[in-house]
Amino acid sequence: MDLTQKAKTIHGKSYLIKACIIIGVLVLGACRQARPFTAFTHDFYWESDQSRISATDGMLNIWSGFIITEGTFHANKRESALALWRRTPITSALLKIEYQLEGSPAVFSSHGKKAQRLTLPCSPKFRRIDCRVNLKTGLNLLSFYTEPESRLVVRGVAVGESKMRRHLEKGDSLILFPPPGKV
Repeated sequence: MDLTQKAKTIHGKSYLIKACIIIGVLVLGACRQARPFTAFTHDFYWESDQSRISATDGMLNIWSGFIITEGTFHANKRESALALWRRTPITSALLKIEYQLEGSPAVFSSHGKKAQRLTLPCSPKFRRIDCRVNLKTGLNLLSFYTEPESRLVVRGVAVGESKMRRHLEKGDSLILFPPPGKV
């Protein structure tokens, strides 16, 4: 009987220690000085349609598997992707890709229910290829698959008859929703 009471006392003390640790972590976290939000995250909302992806003038471009040098996107992975933001969906949109490809042909694909795959022929000089794609609301991934010995350079991507303009101009807006606790 005496041993069970000692065990209950030790067990009660461990709960008290755990509760003190949790309260301490919460208090220290709440006392941390707030820092300004400085980076774009995946949960931003662009209030207009993006009609162009260009490495020379766009800070709002989203990409994976590319590095930017000399104002162009250079694929540095076998699978690389560019994201195009759309507020309004478009069916059968004219997509123009300006690229240079050395080595083996690459495969371009736009994701969606009716994913379209297009083989990009090799071209030592920059060339433009046009295709029709369906663009949904939100981020549309434009993926490029290359062979290890290939060198793909993308100068730009445009949708429809896009005008050469800055990504955000007077009257356009961008809303950021920072993650909770990171204000």
